[in-house]
Amino acid sequence: MIIMANIPEWQYPLYKEPDKVAYAILEKIGKSKLYPKLVGSKEEINDFLKLLVVSQKMKYYRKFRDIALNEFKKKEANIPKILDESKNLEIPRGIDESWAIFIQDKRLCKLMDKFQDAKIQFIGNDDEVSEFFVRFLLSQLLQDWRGPLMAVLLECLQDKKVKIAKLNNLLKIWDYTKVF
Repeated sequence: MIIMANIPEWQYPLYKEPDKVAYAILEKIGKSKLYPKLVGSKEEINDFLKLLVVSQKMKYYRKFRDIALNEFKKKEANIPKILDESKNLEIPRGIDESWAIFIQDKRLCKLMDKFQDAKIQFIGNDDEVSEFFVRFLLSQLLQDWRGPLMAVLLECLQDKKVKIAKLNNLLKIWDYTKVF
């Protein structure tokens, strides 16, 4: 029998203090449904959504999340500012063996590379984008991150013109918190 000296942090949601803070912000935005006005072009918003999804491949994914959260808790979320502050964050290609140790993680890495290379067009209004932002991050914080991520990736790769409302409906499966 193998006994673990320490329980791995990824086994439990809200393990780290920054995750608890992020959850509180996301919960407040989700429950209030008072989403920020998005400042940025359609192309910038599209780039932001792609970055949001592939940010889960970063070893230090919390950096991007926190950059974006700082904007989304305001009345106006400056998307170009998020993109500018995120431009130096590294999203590795291939499989990062330092964290992708399970077969499912390795498969997700390959799928995220396909997604990153694909020309995806997200279709939706500011409120739908904001709702997706909150739902996606909540699913990553509180649930098995693989399921929601895989569902979003497969939907986007199946139909390169993706309705954000459809992604929001898809993510409702993982909304056991009933924030919305």
